[in-house]
Amino acid sequence: TPVEKRGIPDETMIKARVDIDRAMSELTQFENSRVATIDIDRCAFTPPLRLIASAMSAFLGTYLAAYVLCKAFGVNSTHHNVPHTRAAHIAFLVWAVVSLLLLLLTAATHDVLVASSIWQHSIVYAWWACCLSTLAFSIAYPVLALPGPRLLAGQRISNSDADSLMPDARRKYKQAYLSLFRRYLGVQMGLTLISVSVWVVIFRIAGSLYPWQIELLSTGLSYEEAETVLRALSIAG
Repeated sequence: TPVEKRGIPDETMIKARVDIDRAMSELTQFENSRVATIDIDRCAFTPPLRLIASAMSAFLGTYLAAYVLCKAFGVNSTHHNVPHTRAAHIAFLVWAVVSLLLLLLTAATHDVLVASSIWQHSIVYAWWACCLSTLAFSIAYPVLALPGPRLLAGQRISNSDADSLMPDARRKYKQAYLSLFRRYLGVQMGLTLISVSVWVVIFRIAGSLYPWQIELLSTGLSYEEAETVLRALSIAG
């Protein structure tokens, strides 16, 4: 055409170049933003791992303190005869169920964790409320399960001579208290490991990966990437 002979591009060519530039700008903008988005997405997989590690650290630290105290007060296998009460069984069941449900909830609501820091904080607060309640109950539980020193002394002889046995009764009470305290913590640690193991198995079955395989678990923005490519093609087309 006369326009082409003069070396001046026609309007169709100009529009095509503009559309291509817009499509390239769309793709470039997506590529520049995907790194930060993927980092946020990956971070949403780590809260349950951090919660597990922190809870186990709290239980283990408390258990080790109880172990040291047991050694200091001469607690041995003869003091482990006191059976756990129904209150302890309820506490065991509640912690095992709640910890497992909270871990499953973090996996089931991954998209919400990415989009809402409030939801992340809610999960963390709920976890620590249950964990600290369990630890607090471990301190009060032996007091509820064991008879007091004076009652122990009074059961052995007449009340008039009970005062002479109080030092020995207090020592026995402390040993029984520490024994029950340590055993309670040991059971809760075991139940935590069971809950975590069940969560890992369910996560593996549902996601075909383990919850600590963060790099592979990241979505890679496949859906957003496909949408961006379609938009770019529609602009260039």
